[in-house]
Amino acid sequence: MYSQMLCGLCQNRQVLRVGSFFATSFIRAIRCLDKYWSLLCKDIRSGTADARVTDPSVREAVMKILKPDPN
Repeated sequence: MYSQMLCGLCQNRQVLRVGSFFATSFIRAIRCLDKYWSLLCKDIRSGTADARVTDPSVREAVMKILKPDPN
């Protein structure tokens, strides 16, 4: 979920809506955003994925999307 949140924030101009079939899934996503907000911001600013993204294929996919953005 961290990786999905990171990519969604990086590509925020392409995100048209956020939703879920189940309210519990949506709440879990909001809690993830709340819990990791500072780490997500740090990753976006620096253009690197946090060490918690350990799966090599996921990390590679995230790094293709992630670009440094100090703003």
